[in-house]
Amino acid sequence: NKGLLNGPAVTYNAMGKTESKGSYNNGKPDGKWEYFHPHGAPMRTCEYKEGKLFGNSVIYNERGKPIEECNYVNNKRDGLYVRYNEKTGKVMLKQIYKDGKVKEVLEGKPIP
Repeated sequence: NKGLLNGPAVTYNAMGKTESKGSYNNGKPDGKWEYFHPHGAPMRTCEYKEGKLFGNSVIYNERGKPIEECNYVNNKRDGLYVRYNEKTGKVMLKQIYKDGKVKEVLEGKPIP
């Protein structure tokens, strides 16, 4: 484990604003991470397990409104995926993933 990152980590952009914060375990992102737009609004919250996306992920536009929510298992989309209209916040697409592949479209039309 010599030289591997362990514990809390925070990175900053050129303007001194927080860019990301989370934790490492044996050099890999582990647990909840938060990423931020250059002006400081949230850009993404997600969870990692041994360096792979595992759990809920939410992506935000520059105004801090959610534009995409998805569950991950082992770096692949798995479970409910929802895409929102950036301007209105209304659901544009809702579908179910299993092991990274679309299994069912619940609402809207998939983007090719």
